[in-house]
Amino acid sequence: MRLLHVNPGNLFGGVESMILTMAAHSSADSGLDSHFAYCFEGTFATQLKALGVTTHLLGEVRGRYPWTVLMARFRLARLLRSQRFDAIICHAAWSVAVFGRTLRAAHCPLVLWLHDPPQARLHRLERWAQLVRPDFAFCNSRYTQSLLPRLYNSLPSKVIYCPVAAPTLPRESTCRSRVRRSFETADNAFVILQAGRWEPIKGHAVLVRALEKLKADPRWVCWSVGGTQRPHEIRYRESIVSLAHEMGVGSRIRFLGWQPSMTPLFQSADLFCQPNSGIEPFGITFIEALYAGLPVIGTNLGGPAEIVTPNCGDLLEPNHPGDLAECILNWMDSQKKRLLVRESGPQRAHQLCDPTARMQEMHTTLVGWLKAQD
Repeated sequence: MRLLHVNPGNLFGGVESMILTMAAHSSADSGLDSHFAYCFEGTFATQLKALGVTTHLLGEVRGRYPWTVLMARFRLARLLRSQRFDAIICHAAWSVAVFGRTLRAAHCPLVLWLHDPPQARLHRLERWAQLVRPDFAFCNSRYTQSLLPRLYNSLPSKVIYCPVAAPTLPRESTCRSRVRRSFETADNAFVILQAGRWEPIKGHAVLVRALEKLKADPRWVCWSVGGTQRPHEIRYRESIVSLAHEMGVGSRIRFLGWQPSMTPLFQSADLFCQPNSGIEPFGITFIEALYAGLPVIGTNLGGPAEIVTPNCGDLLEPNHPGDLAECILNWMDSQKKRLLVRESGPQRAHQLCDPTARMQEMHTTLVGWLKAQD
């Protein structure tokens, strides 16, 4: 089956990470011959090309410059005339909004992969995307699927959890010590790791306020990982750094910025904590932490509620720093519980997100759906 994935590629986050995993596991064994079209050169494109898959640059698209939209559509139309694809997968509403009419004109089966559920009041791009109705949708969680009708009512859909590959780096004490030294962290410190975009829903402020309640405990250090890609992210990060110093914990939080590989950090931490103040559609970093055998603390909302079980972590109500502080302290005090998660965590991650299984699920679903259309 030949597929074309379409994604803008101007940012790098969970969606792009998932597409890279899919690219790495698209092969004859999976029954998928996957091609990848994107609009912007950058980190995503560089890593995609490094995998040796077939890529197609459509050109930068700027909504305020209509001719850039037309040129990108022209390049996509030319590609579709020269090559045949069994289905086109548009990642997020942006891709449907920009390229939907071109795909319809080419009579290509159109699949939306919905990563972020639409809000009650649709964004301008989502309203634009509504002008073209896809034929089918994949959703990254049951929560996301439940809100698909806000965008397209009665659209056939299937939940497929994000393919996430298990790390290849062993949990070795030498690697752990080396990573900790590079971040000015003692070998015996209890490392709390948070990683993700600099967005308020990620709960950075909640974690800082929880750590303020634990500042008398000398055992912990926090690693906050994530790069800023847009102006509002820079401003938000600055506000969190200021808050940490106001709370008296600024010297114990390492703001590490963007990291080229998260695996060594997961392997060198003791606890993953992302106390979302808003709803996370899925949460790839939760899966990566579980693969590394880390206990995870999340919020009982959206995707994390479908990932975290009592065997591998805790789910809390949002925006309760006191409860979060108590939960962190419980994990610090219970080495036995942490050791149990070293087995249960990877098992849970594999069960939900094993790339081979999820790619086969996607292949089976598409084959069945296409046959039903004949």
